[in-house]
Amino acid sequence: TENGSIGITGSIDGTVKVLGHGTTVYGLWAKTGDITLDSIGSTGNIDVTGNFSSYGMYAKTGLTIKNAIAGNISVTSETGNVAYALTALSNDSTIRSNLVIGSIASTSNISVQTGGFEACALSASYGFLVLGDITVGDMPGIITVNKLGNHDHVRCGIHQAEHHWKAAAL
Repeated sequence: TENGSIGITGSIDGTVKVLGHGTTVYGLWAKTGDITLDSIGSTGNIDVTGNFSSYGMYAKTGLTIKNAIAGNISVTSETGNVAYALTALSNDSTIRSNLVIGSIASTSNISVQTGGFEACALSASYGFLVLGDITVGDMPGIITVNKLGNHDHVRCGIHQAEHHWKAAAL
């Protein structure tokens, strides 16, 4: 959505598939607001592939998945800039963007890969070098971050340099 927030009161049990060859592609995008959803069920899939910047879910003011991610999230940036599975990023030092996930179930596979600069599975921040919090409940699921090609670039499972991320159990 260009303006506002996204709220899904139930579970994503189907597939959100985005294939793009432009500058930036998103599975779910809240440009000026937040994303809140109940869960991603075991049959739910978010699959995003693009050439430059690719995002599974991107929210400016916060991203919350209240219960489990039991399905799969796959994000690929084939040749370009960045690939993020779940990110809360405001680019505004007055807006703290947090990422909250109830749990990442053992049936879940979060996969991110890029041929470009940076690939991260979970990320939160609110301005240059000012970070948001990442909170995850149980996390028996799998997070995989890969590079495409022979380039050395930034790859991170959980992007939180200031040690503000919290996990109940890993």
